[in-house]
Amino acid sequence: MLYKTLEDVKDSAGFVAISNSSNNFKILKEDLKRVETEVRTKYLGIGQFDLLNTQFNADAIAGGSDTELLLGHVRRYVSYKALYTAAPKLNVNFEKSGISSQKSDNSVPAREWMLISLQKQLLEDACGFLDDLLAFLQEKKDVFTLWRDGSTYTVNKSHFINSADDFNDYFSIGGSTVTFLSLLPVLTHVEERHIKKLLGTTFFDAIKAEIEAAVISAETQTLLDEYLKRISAYATINRACSTLPVRFQHNGILTNEYVAGFEKGMQKDRLKEAELLQQRLEADIVELQTDLVDFLNATATDAIYISWFESSLYIDPAVEVVDTTDRNTDRSFFRM
Repeated sequence: MLYKTLEDVKDSAGFVAISNSSNNFKILKEDLKRVETEVRTKYLGIGQFDLLNTQFNADAIAGGSDTELLLGHVRRYVSYKALYTAAPKLNVNFEKSGISSQKSDNSVPAREWMLISLQKQLLEDACGFLDDLLAFLQEKKDVFTLWRDGSTYTVNKSHFINSADDFNDYFSIGGSTVTFLSLLPVLTHVEERHIKKLLGTTFFDAIKAEIEAAVISAETQTLLDEYLKRISAYATINRACSTLPVRFQHNGILTNEYVAGFEKGMQKDRLKEAELLQQRLEADIVELQTDLVDFLNATATDAIYISWFESSLYIDPAVEVVDTTDRNTDRSFFRM
């Protein structure tokens, strides 16, 4: 574990989050371990986490080092997430020293709304700290090479859109890496089930191969920047509104497995907001699909966009009139 005492939890939480009680630390231990396992397998990677854990337990982390900063980022997220899950089990009371699981003459048992409010704030803070952790890892990827070379980093490096900042250029998700990671399954579905149909398997696989090799031609980059990334972002948000718990914020849409799912279901006004957004996105996607196909037909030759030119999807605009009446059927984004 990355904690030895209750003081470690209180220090990493940044405030006196829990009263001094050995029983409280015993209760928290299981939650801390559970969140550490999540970080180890989903975010930091097994190799990088195990190295950090070994260095911590051996007191081998130098003050002011990047490793000490990494430890701080990890423990902030783990502490807040563990306090969020532990709060109901603590049957908390509010005291001057923080939340406690033992009632005394100086403590007041938390009402249900107070507990829910506390959990919600802890969860939102935890998600913010997770974003900070992932941003720090990206900045220091040449230092934490076990993370950089592991599956937790490379798993999202083969999509048309591969980062929160990139996604944010086409649809605002508040720049949140946590939200972006939550969208990855939907993003994968959109690419594999819809964009592949639109481009044809051979052309789709050729573009993917360039992305995975990090050797992208100017022609492919044009397709990505002008069409594919925007279509991918719009279609992902469109589907997410129907399949994931989402929250609409002033700086964009938020959808992750924690905060957006905290409230059970969406209010009627949010459902209406999602419906209006989906209608707008669907219209934009159809227009983008049409523009992309027209661009490829007008541009593809035996030297550029060869996979499209040689496929059955190619229509020579100088010979045939393109009939777009069925473009929203077999290869549509809305045939789920």
